[in-house]
Amino acid sequence: MSYQRFCLGRLRKDFLFLFKISFLFSFLLSFQSKLSAQTNYLMSLENGTQVNNNTFEFDVFIKSTGSGFTLTSYQCAFTFNAANNGGTLSFSYLSGSSQLTNIPSIAVGINQTDGGKELTFASNAGSDNISTTAKKVGRFRLQNSSAYTSTLFEITWNFQGVINTILTGSNFINITNPANHVNLVVNNDTTPPTLLSASASNSSTVILNFSEQITQTTAANSSNYSVNNGITVSSASLSSDGKTVTLTTSSHTAGLTYVVTANNIKDPAGNLISPTANSAQYLFEDSGNLRINVKIFLQGPYSNGVMKKSLNDSSFISLNQPYNNSPWNFAGSENVQNIPPGVVDWVLIELRSGTASATIQTKRAAFIRTDGTLVDLDGTSKVKIEGVAQGNYYVVVRHRNHLAVMSASKITLSSDPSLYDFTTAAIKAYGSAAQTNLGDGKYGLYSGDGNANGTINNSDANSVWKQENGKMGYYAGDFDMNCGVNIVDKNSYWEINSGKSTKVPN
Repeated sequence: MSYQRFCLGRLRKDFLFLFKISFLFSFLLSFQSKLSAQTNYLMSLENGTQVNNNTFEFDVFIKSTGSGFTLTSYQCAFTFNAANNGGTLSFSYLSGSSQLTNIPSIAVGINQTDGGKELTFASNAGSDNISTTAKKVGRFRLQNSSAYTSTLFEITWNFQGVINTILTGSNFINITNPANHVNLVVNNDTTPPTLLSASASNSSTVILNFSEQITQTTAANSSNYSVNNGITVSSASLSSDGKTVTLTTSSHTAGLTYVVTANNIKDPAGNLISPTANSAQYLFEDSGNLRINVKIFLQGPYSNGVMKKSLNDSSFISLNQPYNNSPWNFAGSENVQNIPPGVVDWVLIELRSGTASATIQTKRAAFIRTDGTLVDLDGTSKVKIEGVAQGNYYVVVRHRNHLAVMSASKITLSSDPSLYDFTTAAIKAYGSAAQTNLGDGKYGLYSGDGNANGTINNSDANSVWKQENGKMGYYAGDFDMNCGVNIVDKNSYWEINSGKSTKVPN
């Protein structure tokens, strides 16, 4: 007995030592458990609550299910669904929440000794009388540095590996019984999925985009979809993102507008699709129309492979294309009633038969999504170009406060063009050093051209940024496109890019 008390006493002094002795601790307690009858108890995880978008809390309780007993120490470990949690996680005990005298004050945190991440906590040596009235071991907080990407939380007791759950009773005898532990599964999602948009990629394929992940079983059931104008659905498949469904259908007629309806579709929480938001309209167009399939990144909102959509999230993006004034003077009528999900901002596209501006064949405004793809006004389709013959063109992409780029060579445009990806190399843009290195092997448009004259210089700082500093909204001086004009825009974008000019020929 003195040896166990010595080991448990050391837990107070050395966090690492707790885990180094776990094998020995487990062995000794396992040996002693053969000498004692199994204690009847229940240890449960309860009251799981998502406090806000990046904080989840839960309680741990213990009680006797037979005669009372003494709890002398405990070491607890849990696995959890970390794959759903972007950002950096932390795990903590909420001070004062325990009803035990021997509180969970040791090794509270996220441990990776066994390879995967575990939530852990332990106690010092002590003595708590446990009766049939449940006592709270403590309330614990799992906090993320960014918003959780899922409303599903699964906390599961772990009894395997170096770090596992061990309870000791009187005389520090092991009383652990995995069958006496209750896991926690919480799904805070009460919002039904909706059908956001639909588009026909060819005469017999329709792409559906849902507001959230939906279940494979309901998504792949072709009888859950119907299309008007005599179209039949023969199969349905769910993509890896869990939100996109591809329907195989009978042949569409060019020029007709169709309506697709989705019924009996469920999300992982069991919410049934809203009957008021389960239909989408789409037009199947003549395959002779040209499409643009281009990907770019804007330096300002770029971070770790994607662009932030702060302007969209705050409803600051103009519903009408913003290039109808100087210096663009584009008279296009592109407009929407709502900015589609996933859109970062408007861009202006030009097609040129040669490199000079005198060879411009057409222009049009379109959207850019978080992954860099340029899309039409529905937020998902490739950008349609009308009034231009099929052929090879230089593609120019302009933005409100970034330097414009042009494809390094002509791109073949058709009704189903291949992807031209500016982001993979600086040389994908025309001219030398026409794009900036974004630091992770990707390239994008230089930010800081507030007056859009093609050069980043003092006039962008003095006439644009300085005049707009401190304002919130849709402003050219907001070089990082986070909704606010401040010193970060000047120091982190304008200043480091000052002196840069577009390489798009006049």
